[in-house]
Amino acid sequence: MFRSLRADELFVQVLQSLMDRLSLDPARVDDVYLGCVGQHLEQGKNLARLSWLLAGFPDTVPGMTLNRLCASSFSAVQVAADAIGCGRLHCVIAGGVEHMTHVPMTAALDYHPDLFRDARFLWNNMGLTAEFLAKERQISREEQDRFTQESNRRYFQALEAGFYKGEIVPIATPEGRQDRDQQPRLSSLEALAGLQPVFKEGGTVTAANSSGLGDGAAALVVA
Repeated sequence: MFRSLRADELFVQVLQSLMDRLSLDPARVDDVYLGCVGQHLEQGKNLARLSWLLAGFPDTVPGMTLNRLCASSFSAVQVAADAIGCGRLHCVIAGGVEHMTHVPMTAALDYHPDLFRDARFLWNNMGLTAEFLAKERQISREEQDRFTQESNRRYFQALEAGFYKGEIVPIATPEGRQDRDQQPRLSSLEALAGLQPVFKEGGTVTAANSSGLGDGAAALVVA
């Protein structure tokens, strides 16, 4: 959906929409904290600071990009809250961005060999991790499919009720304005049960009940 946009361009639109919605003077912002895992290629060189400048906001506002892998964006909000709680800052933009279409999980990785002496675990992707956890926790294929169906049902129910209107901002792309998540879809249990496992022969994780790869950005004001 965002293949025609760079990661910084995506986050810029989120930043600009946030400031417009709140009628917030950019000069009041003390700092920008951004969570991002793949900090290389177009997501490298302190994406928080570069995106802020690309958005046309004052160069007097610094920026910091954090990486705590899957908890990166949460940590950005946490660090912002800590800075405000101790009185060091008063207004911080915190958020996250990940463009997995342009910067895949395995892009430009070069682990030190001492970290992974057992080669079996070097490239253990999230699908295989889900298979391992399903076996360890004894979560059946049927339970996973039911959870998938219910999760998607609740998403569309919330969407129709307007729950996301205050959270999602339209993103302009060369293909048009995008304002809905691309991956959720309604499916019957029969359709879900007919899918084959994709990560392990005889496994339980399918294209429907596994987490998807996507592109997205989010931001909020902590004050």
